[in-house]
Amino acid sequence: VPLTVASSFLGLDEAAIGFSIFAITSVVASLIVAAPTTTALGPKRALCAGMLLLSIFPGGLSAALLLQGSWAQRPCWITACISGGLATGVVWVAQGVYFSAAATCLATTGELEARETATANLAARFSVVYLTGELLAKFGFSALQACGLAPWMVVGLYSVCTLAPALPLEWWSQPLATPEASRGALQKTPCQRLLSTMLLWPVLELWLLSPVNILFGLSAGFMNNYVNVTCAVPKLGGSSAGWLGAVTVVAAALGTPLANSLSTASHDGKGVALTVGAACFLVAPVALWETGRCNDWASWLVVLLYVFQGFGRSVYESTNRAVFADFFSGEDADPAFANLMMQFNVANAISNILQTNANHRVLAMVMAPFAAAAPLG
Repeated sequence: VPLTVASSFLGLDEAAIGFSIFAITSVVASLIVAAPTTTALGPKRALCAGMLLLSIFPGGLSAALLLQGSWAQRPCWITACISGGLATGVVWVAQGVYFSAAATCLATTGELEARETATANLAARFSVVYLTGELLAKFGFSALQACGLAPWMVVGLYSVCTLAPALPLEWWSQPLATPEASRGALQKTPCQRLLSTMLLWPVLELWLLSPVNILFGLSAGFMNNYVNVTCAVPKLGGSSAGWLGAVTVVAAALGTPLANSLSTASHDGKGVALTVGAACFLVAPVALWETGRCNDWASWLVVLLYVFQGFGRSVYESTNRAVFADFFSGEDADPAFANLMMQFNVANAISNILQTNANHRVLAMVMAPFAAAAPLG
């Protein structure tokens, strides 16, 4: 929500500066901040710390909107983006590690038959809850504006809402027992902790599991920029970006149970789900291959591109996360989920660069090999 608000109310140039800072700090956080923070604090406290830091993101944007036109606007916005990028890296890695540990606990206590079943079911539940929350946030912003609240007030309220889950998580939830394999991570030197994300790079499985992460990063940039500008706005109007984002989230939420069903249907089910998700991400660049425009399309065909994007995202948020948890547990969980975040952020940045300096076909050609490699996961 803050990124959408920034582009709408701060102007494209100011938003672009913030997006660049956000992307850079997200990559830095994924590489050298998230994994050592999660190892040192534990996943639960790292989540709390990340959410506290994340609350500065909408808070800083709220201040920038309130001070719009003054010298203080840009410092507030830059501070917001730096904290948001760092927090995003920490939160996503910490929740991934917590999720992996929870699956191990459920499998160990016999509540589920096998750890792979636990990861699939937990990933599906997480995806539905997360996507539902995102949808409510998008609609909530529009509803509060309709009630007469200024944008800076709504974003400020969202800053408080970001803090709300951190308190019960810290005070009332029980920390998961640290697996024996994870305790070795605590004995690493500070330098080893700092470089733990990069120390995992020689592991082949990390890169065999990367296609869906990379595809989502490339595809998200393509949809948010190229498709929005060349298809959505000309065919559906300037206000379409907001509700098309909601369409994507709804499709992702509805697609999650289907992805979970594919994942648990057979021994190779997760590989099938990853392949389907990769194919969904490839729909938009392939459909636009010939002309790069959709002037002669019916409006519903443009909406369909966002539906396929949502289906692909459902696989990224659920099955893809579950597969990472299957392959990397214990002391490898922290750097593995940090690499997952890093792969997405780098791919998203590359997507934006390609759209600035090359035509849409180049991006499609870059995406195709990763889609073909998805079954390897």
